[in-house]
Amino acid sequence: MEELEKEYVKLIKDIRLNMIANESVSDEEIQKKIAETPIIIKLRDRSSDTNLFMQAVLYNRMGLAKYLAEQGADIFFESKSDWFSGNALNNTETPEMAEWLLSLGLKIEKNIIQNIYERPVPYENPALVTALHEQPEMMCYWLKKEKELFADEPDYLDKLFFKTISTASLSSSSHMLTPLISDDELYPYLKRVYAEGDTWDLKKTIKLQKYGLNKIDAEKLQERKKELLKILNQRLKEYNRKAKEESK
Repeated sequence: MEELEKEYVKLIKDIRLNMIANESVSDEEIQKKIAETPIIIKLRDRSSDTNLFMQAVLYNRMGLAKYLAEQGADIFFESKSDWFSGNALNNTETPEMAEWLLSLGLKIEKNIIQNIYERPVPYENPALVTALHEQPEMMCYWLKKEKELFADEPDYLDKLFFKTISTASLSSSSHMLTPLISDDELYPYLKRVYAEGDTWDLKKTIKLQKYGLNKIDAEKLQERKKELLKILNQRLKEYNRKAKEESK
């Protein structure tokens, strides 16, 4: 039985790496391969701490994901790996896939503590995950969706928005910062992050944030960009002043 189980694990890994991750392979081909050994639908891929359903979601294979769900896959499977950290919602690449998963009953993990040593489980909120993975479209989708779903929890939403945007603010990619600066609802949070955000190394953090801001070229965003740089410069100036006083 142990040898057979090893074969199943190897098969799952092979399907994940050579079929699901390969854009040239169709969902129908993958389904046929899985149908040859249907027991693997309900097993875990121990090499990645996922299952085939979660992998189908990750690679945005809606047809395959639906097939696996219909065949009894554990759609609520929760991964403990740092990359997936939670259920399939944290793997979604498109709003369409996310809406479908929510319709199946998957729940949003509301944990927004990033430090693994401070949280009871390694699962993270999908908005925060998309900020970490630099997926601006999905980050904005999740923030909007959670505002809709948790409208009666303003304190939670405030913490979620602040934490997510704080994470995104460290990106050096203009495609991550542009929606934060251009959106009238997200921009005030970005200002707060720059002015108040906690950090273990303020000088290093401000350097990263300024580097990202300086990549913003859009003419319509220049005024807000200047305002943000002014906030960062003022905060750095205050930090240096306090450091100088403490050294005396």
